[in-house]
This record gives sequence, C-alpha cells and structure tokens, in this order.
Amino acid sequence: MKLYEIPFTPAYSDVTRITSFNGVKLSLSAKMIYLFMVGLQRNGQEVFPSINYLCELFGIGRKVALGALTQLHESGLISSIQRYDSSKVYTVEIMPPELIKSHQQENKPESVSEPEAAITSDSDNVLPFPLIERNENPVIDAVEEIEPVIIRLSKPKPKPESKLNYLFATDAEEDDEPFKMPIYEEL
Repeated sequence: MKLYEIPFTPAYSDVTRITSFNGVKLSLSAKMIYLFMVGLQRNGQEVFPSINYLCELFGIGRKVALGALTQLHESGLISSIQRYDSSKVYTVEIMPPELIKSHQQENKPESVSEPEAAITSDSDNVLPFPLIERNENPVIDAVEEIEPVIIRLSKPKPKPESKLNYLFATDAEEDDEPFKMPIYEEL
C-alpha cells in the first residue's frame, strides 16, 4: 500500500473527550468510526464503509464494530439508508461546537481540571474544524526535487609514483574484525 492510499482519519480532541452523547455512552471504537465517517463526508464522499473494512481499518472485531455503529445510531450521530444486499449508506450528523462544549462540561471528571477552550460559531451545524472547499487545492507544492547522488565504490587505481598501503576500518555498530581498504599514498 502506498502512502497516499492510506486513509487519514482526523482525531479531533473535542470529539474524543466526549464520553456520552444524548444519553448513550460512546466507546473509543464508536468515536473513531464517527471521526472516520466525518472525514469521508467532509471530503464530499458518500459514506458506505463495510463492517469488514471498519474492522480491518481499526483493528477491531466484528461485534465491536457493530456495537459501535449501534451506539452511533442510538446517539443520533449517524443515520443509515439500506442499499442493495446488506450494504448501507450512512449520513453523519456533525456535532455543533456548542454542543461539544456542553457535553464536555457535563462529562468532565471532578478531579481533573483542564483549561477550557472557547469555541464559538454562528451556525447550529458547523464542523469543529475548517472545511475544505472542492475548488481549493489542499496539496502543498513540492519545494524542489533533489537529484540522487550515486557513489560507486571500487578498488582505487594506482597512480604513477604512488605506493600501496592499507587503511583499517570497522563498523561502529558491530564488533567485527577491522577490514582492510587499499589506498595509494603519493610519494
């Protein structure tokens, strides 16, 4: 698998800190699947991952994946439409930042005090991260490609008026015997 083929799942700390949503306790698997689906929907793609793909992607079992999807359905964070066979298309409900903040305050442990970040928004359905428009190019231009340098190691050629000598060298990582490298010294 090439690097650009590996799916990127953003893990927004505002979402990962929530322990329950609409009275439903969210597991780590449910939050990761939700964030994966948000990432796909945010990029303008339909969201229809198979259970097997989610299991492989997050290293979880089938029961855990089904339980996580059930948690997300019950909490109202995702809804699904049945497609052909057993396939579903999911619609992800984006958490407004105000709701995230209120859930963080409700679920905050008493003994741990963390600094609060102020999240403001004008809309009820706003992502807690910047939205990339389709016509924008999020790819950063390459600075400059550097030509590879190839060094060929071969036995040195004797120059006229030189004498053969040897340089002893060792590999610093291993305790092997030193090896001889022929060198020619000028007279």
